[in-house]
Amino acid sequence: IRLLMYLRPGGSFLFCSSSEVYNGLDKLATEDDIGTTNPSHPRACYIEGKRCGEAIVNAFYNAGVRAVSARISPTYGPGTKKYDRKAMSQFIEHALTHKLIELQDSGAAIRTYGYITDVVDMLWNIVLNGTQSVYNVGGQSVTSIADLACHIGRLTDAYVAIPIGVPDQIGGAKVVKLNLTRIEIEFGKPNYVSLDEGLKRTIEYQRGLYNA
Repeated sequence: IRLLMYLRPGGSFLFCSSSEVYNGLDKLATEDDIGTTNPSHPRACYIEGKRCGEAIVNAFYNAGVRAVSARISPTYGPGTKKYDRKAMSQFIEHALTHKLIELQDSGAAIRTYGYITDVVDMLWNIVLNGTQSVYNVGGQSVTSIADLACHIGRLTDAYVAIPIGVPDQIGGAKVVKLNLTRIEIEFGKPNYVSLDEGLKRTIEYQRGLYNA
């Protein structure tokens, strides 16, 4: 609210929300959907914080302010910090430093990853020229966590260990799939960077982080 109050007349405001607002929704999510988690969920403070932020931004949008929320899917690419705790970064780190990727559960959760340049291009488009108050932002690379680990293992010649009979961890969404029709209709369908190409670039970047 304080940042929006400081916005100059005619200025534009971008709130970086998250695809986690769809947590609990097992379908391709459009901007008219919302998740089914409740305040007792292990990640409730994050999820509800994002929903609250969107509600504030939407109120200002309805009052005539150029304010927009971007529900961003998991994003990857060169630029992550050393020892980043996101699953993909940890997989690459362990593959490069130990030639071993060990999953903590079956890796059945589904993710849709957006490559950093694709996501940044979308964010600029919506904050400067968007006509709606909220947009899904991300990519089209849909994969399970287990398949992602195996893909990284193939690219790095690392062994992937997937436990059998271990319950999936509680917290993260089981499915993250975003419908990008709204943003593609307004700005055209981008030439998405493929997961294979994006992983190769990301792995090469992280080689420099770990001198691998």
